Amino acid sequence: MTQLIGVICENRQEVILMSDRMVTTADESLAFEHEAKSAALALNALVLTAGTIHEPELIEQTRHEIKERPEIRIVAEALSK
Repeated sequence: MTQLIGVICENRQEVILMSDRMVTTADESLAFEHEAKSAALALNALVLTAGTIHEPELIEQTRHEIKERPEIRIVAEALSK
């Protein structure tokens, strides 16, 4: 099970993100440590991922879309499509 945690602190000026690094098969017959389950979208935006097959495409599409507009609201809207 993927564990992703995000905390907003310091009067909404700081964010702490945490994730596990384990990848497990559906039948739990295989488990191993993987790279971090996160990806930078812009200088001010990081997304945590659960490891689904569609995430790399969504991340690249979002990076392209927000390239010149890295406001967090724009990032969230791009990811929600």
